[in-house]
Amino acid sequence: MAEQGGYMGVSKVIMAVLLVWMVPSAWSPLFGYMYEVPYTIIVIDVEAANWRVHSIRSAAFMTVAYFIVSYFRHQRPLSSVLPVLVFSYWLFVFRVATLVIYPQPWTEWILVGVFIALNTILTIEYMRDSNRIFNDAW
Repeated sequence: MAEQGGYMGVSKVIMAVLLVWMVPSAWSPLFGYMYEVPYTIIVIDVEAANWRVHSIRSAAFMTVAYFIVSYFRHQRPLSSVLPVLVFSYWLFVFRVATLVIYPQPWTEWILVGVFIALNTILTIEYMRDSNRIFNDAW
């Protein structure tokens, strides 16, 4: 990660710190904790927790982490749909995980079905966009 002169850029240091903060913060609610920087680890009240909000928060953190890693690997998105698609995938993962770990009404699984439909539509759109970029390359 060294840049010219052997020094890491300030922006890369900030992104590395964000990465180190966001990944554990995204996964900790699945274990009953929430990490608040720069404070401490908080035990989540399982009975009063809003698991939808925790799922959205975790998905947002993992989406940012995904793009930080992509930036470090010098990968650019092939489509403007990709950020929404990545968020939608992570939202599906965290929503299913919270439903499995913390029992909730069966009607919450309907939302998972909506996520599956959304992910399918977004994946098709992403494939169209990424193929369109390279149509004129040859």
